[in-house]
Amino acid sequence: EECEREKPPEGLAMDFIKRQFEIGEPEKDLCLIAQGLVCMGPATTSICGAQCPKVGIPCQGCYGPTKAVEDQGAKMISAIASDFGVEKDKTVDPEKVAEQLDDIVGTFYTYTLPASLIPMRVHKGGK
Repeated sequence: EECEREKPPEGLAMDFIKRQFEIGEPEKDLCLIAQGLVCMGPATTSICGAQCPKVGIPCQGCYGPTKAVEDQGAKMISAIASDFGVEKDKTVDPEKVAEQLDDIVGTFYTYTLPASLIPMRVHKGGK
């Protein structure tokens, strides 16, 4: 774990997903995920010293997944669902969580789509 931002003592929990422009300058020392930003840091190989989060920009995942992660995007989707409490709180609607993301593939697979577990091509009409 290279990121120096502080995680809340009660653990990460999200009530909303925001884009950077919606919150402006994030709080200096607080974890970006705790502030509602999608940060790929937890599923990304940490060889950069967490340079993006240091300056208030969420990690984009450019160094690819950790050795323990087969599909970086799927890992982050799972992590966000967990942060929202989807598994524990049955009142949380996973579809409502997904609706808060404008571009799921672009957000979670910016650098790893060719190596992901999802099909490479989606045809019109789903065929």
